[in-house]
Amino acid sequence: MREEIEKKLYQILYEVLGDKGFHKDIHNNEKILDYAECTSLQAIEIIAYIENEFEIEIEDEYLGLNFIETIDSMREFIESKLGIENNQCEFTVVIPTYNKKNRLKYLLKSIELQDAKDSFRVIIVDDGSTDTSKELVQTYTSKFDLTYIHIENSGRSHARNVGLQKVDTKYVIFCDDDMILPKNFITEHKNLLNSNPKTMVHGRIYNLPYLSFFEDPETGTLYPQYENENLTHVTKFLIRPEDIYKEEQLKSQRRMSMQEKYVNEIASRNMERLLFLLCTGGNFSCETNVLKDIGGFNEEIDLKWGTEDLELGYRLQKAGIHMIYSEEAYNYHICHYRETYKEDMKESCKKFYEIHQDPLVLELPKLFLKEVSSLDEFMVDYMNE
Repeated sequence: MREEIEKKLYQILYEVLGDKGFHKDIHNNEKILDYAECTSLQAIEIIAYIENEFEIEIEDEYLGLNFIETIDSMREFIESKLGIENNQCEFTVVIPTYNKKNRLKYLLKSIELQDAKDSFRVIIVDDGSTDTSKELVQTYTSKFDLTYIHIENSGRSHARNVGLQKVDTKYVIFCDDDMILPKNFITEHKNLLNSNPKTMVHGRIYNLPYLSFFEDPETGTLYPQYENENLTHVTKFLIRPEDIYKEEQLKSQRRMSMQEKYVNEIASRNMERLLFLLCTGGNFSCETNVLKDIGGFNEEIDLKWGTEDLELGYRLQKAGIHMIYSEEAYNYHICHYRETYKEDMKESCKKFYEIHQDPLVLELPKLFLKEVSSLDEFMVDYMNE
């Protein structure tokens, strides 16, 4: 609804002011309103258009330039007139994406099916995609409160920070673009954060490993690396976006990664030295102001597959934020081909170490790349280094 109102407002402003009332935003390469170009008569004309378009009455005290001071103020006024309760919205889901339309379509469909209908907004930050992700996202703008932002390719951390700065709700959930959310996903995060202030919640992540061979998990199109492989035995796991409400098909193939098993164990044993590892970008939530105050994601740590989320968790833990592991706020990761993840992980940990000078960080690849067989072995190796 929010985006629909803003779209209509921009159409009205263009109708009255034309191009001369707008200028380029150098960051988003979009035209935005220049209020200096608007006269009092034009303001009255804009207000008349708004009254007609939205079928509302605007009182005399608002008839002037002050009324059109910002798009946000006009939208909020219209929402109040239409009886839309802004305070119902407690959560914003921030999703960075890059050339993942064939997985993003599952995430968008699962968001549409959420049971927390009016309590969340969604911000998708497109980090310079060259596929048709934008067109896909636009098909959902009328189905839930969705904002799409396109930026030049700058990496996941920057994309997430762009989204974070746009969040105006109490809580924020970060989710990757290759996830599927069960219908109660947002409700589970909401219940935990409402009863646990100053907390970061990590929801369990289940992998869908059999889909990692497919560029498109709906049609069965393989990644080029697997085109000569006989993979007919895993095609039974293909799934259409419109069928994800039948969660049994997802549950039948879900698996917990070794990393997720370690995170679960860290939380259950309350291994304080390692609790920061609960901060996983594919599924975590927190109070928005907490993340903004701590500076968001560190953009120096941002490779194809890095530790930028873990480094954020490290700072959150140092700041006294409580870490919770939730089995109920789970989601599904549609696995995909990764070519250089081992090298990326090691390089990312080096940058992480340079920032915090914590020797434990340099040992993390042993844990994530299965060079140790247990957390206890990892901690013994770390103590012996």
